[in-house]
Amino acid sequence: MHIRRKFTSLPHREENVCGLRSVGMKVKGEGEVKRRGMEQMDQVELWMIEKKVRAADLEHAFIPRKHGDVRGIVAKKEMQLDETMVRLPRDAVLCVKGNEPCPDDKLLEFWNRYDKWYVRLGLKLLMEQRKGSKSAIWGYIRLLPEVDQVQNFPCEWDEELLDELKCESIIASVKKQKKVWAEMVQEFPKLCPGSDFSAQELRWSWHMCLSRAFAGQFGGGMLSMIPVVGLVIELLASLNPSKDDFALLPIIDSCNHDGRINKTDLVFNPLSNELILRNGQGTLKAGEEVRITYGTLDNDELLQRFGFVEDNCLHDKVKIGINDIAEAMQASHAERDILWRERLLEAGLGSACLDELVIGRRGAVDRPAEVQLALGILFGEAGKGVSSFERVSSEVLGRVCQHVLLGKYAVGDLQVGAGGDGASEVQVNLVKEYREARASVLREAILVHNK
Repeated sequence: MHIRRKFTSLPHREENVCGLRSVGMKVKGEGEVKRRGMEQMDQVELWMIEKKVRAADLEHAFIPRKHGDVRGIVAKKEMQLDETMVRLPRDAVLCVKGNEPCPDDKLLEFWNRYDKWYVRLGLKLLMEQRKGSKSAIWGYIRLLPEVDQVQNFPCEWDEELLDELKCESIIASVKKQKKVWAEMVQEFPKLCPGSDFSAQELRWSWHMCLSRAFAGQFGGGMLSMIPVVGLVIELLASLNPSKDDFALLPIIDSCNHDGRINKTDLVFNPLSNELILRNGQGTLKAGEEVRITYGTLDNDELLQRFGFVEDNCLHDKVKIGINDIAEAMQASHAERDILWRERLLEAGLGSACLDELVIGRRGAVDRPAEVQLALGILFGEAGKGVSSFERVSSEVLGRVCQHVLLGKYAVGDLQVGAGGDGASEVQVNLVKEYREARASVLREAILVHNK
């Protein structure tokens, strides 16, 4: 993989302390964007030296992807498995604890009413942002996207674009998130008349926390920190004072996700009062990307929480409803709602056992024995018996996956275009990537079940 580099050094640079530099800023035309990017990274490096952040063998880079480059971290030299890559002092971290009191009386009513961890951490992030260079994490804040650069998160999309995802579960989840956030944004000025945080700033801070925060505990031994996972159930959850702290971890959260990695080797050492990130990828060559795992997440979770789609995601799955089965098998509503359910009940299966099928990679099906029996009962030939159920169910699954693939996930039928008053190019590309990811799962299933 080719990664553009620029190895210019600053007079003040201490190579053995920080080491992170901007590498090859991609620009639309020459000039201002590149200069601004390099100036930004120069300031970040000054902050890292000041905070004694140690990452001497790493550097920032723009890494090629299908629809453009993304910022990430690469190794400057060969690194072995379990080798320490980052040492991050505790005072370079922004953290919120479950039982933490409100840090500003002007925010007290909102802080107490909406005790979700990301809301509170977001308020602290905005407070630090307002301090400018006086903030203890000013260099980290310089690395974050601008307030108006959150268009990759589906919560910021309009309904027309959201519907193009063609997946009921993620659409419902995002709409629930939109509703909750709209309420909080509306209530903020009423509860905090002394604060001038805008609706745009609040939403930005919540996106930053949800997409970048880690959960764990500071103190009490070397405890693993893991990225926060989950969709709306966890997004809307209140803090549990006896559970984890939530923290934004500079430099570490610049590492991109790879679902193939088993775990992120990240611990807090109370003796040195620092977080330590070790290489969990195996041997890394100079110039290769440093990645961590955010957990065993599918693209529904990755898109809603983090604003990206992972290519060839190992944990991807597609949910297929009973309506899809009925349409693929050309069954009437009466057959689906009455006859099928009666036959499933007679066989000792739940009448709703086919209401949702979950198809994973390589054609894997959740509850395989139950699904095979149910499909065999409904579509098997009379007199063939249970021995034919495996063949019958596989044929039905292949046919249903083909129907869903052609009916929902053909990228060519995308109804929303980029530009003008429509969706941005970033948003349209994300929809295409998401639909292609789901199509990939279905194509694998078709190959497996149509053998």
